[in-house]
Amino acid sequence: MLHGEIDHASVGELDTHVKKVLEAGVTEVVVSFGSVTFFDSACLAALVRAREAVVERGGRVVLSDVNRYALRILELTGLDAVFTIEGQVRAS
Repeated sequence: MLHGEIDHASVGELDTHVKKVLEAGVTEVVVSFGSVTFFDSACLAALVRAREAVVERGGRVVLSDVNRYALRILELTGLDAVFTIEGQVRAS
């Protein structure tokens, strides 16, 4: 689960976590946006890197608990077609 602001200063934590779960053999990574208050292009780039690494191993990355603002950014960047988005999109 992501927490708070995911930007250039904090995105390394996401990269590190993805690396750890891949080393553990996990092939489905679910990223919850439920506690995210802000994210920028650094977060999007990290998600794309994570997806590439997971797909290479035959898995998938799922985005969950996405609010309508995050969904709009994913739509504008075309990433809504790249990632599986599950669960109900939150209004805020």
